[in-house]
Amino acid sequence: NFDDFALQDLERYGVNKAESTRSRDQTTVDKHLISFFGRRSLKEIRAKDIEEYKSYRVACLLKNGRQIKKSTANREVDLLERAAEWGYLKSNPAKGVKKFRVDVKELKTFR
Repeated sequence: NFDDFALQDLERYGVNKAESTRSRDQTTVDKHLISFFGRRSLKEIRAKDIEEYKSYRVACLLKNGRQIKKSTANREVDLLERAAEWGYLKSNPAKGVKKFRVDVKELKTFR
């Protein structure tokens, strides 16, 4: 299921991250990714669902008066790409999903 994979991903992928980054990632997974994809099987997630998630994330933050960084949304989509890379899926559900174009200014503030 998606939620099981997302929690495993946090453990594996977060090993080399700072505590503050892991905490932010945990919040993102719990509050957004799991609430959107839930207990759905990884095999059921399609590119269309990922596009809907991107729209959900942008709308969710705009509703709260904040704007999501495009690089943040791109990193969240990367989680689904790792499901394929690590052998949980035979094909990448994010293949064909266009990531947001990130401005050079945003990249500099991210570092």
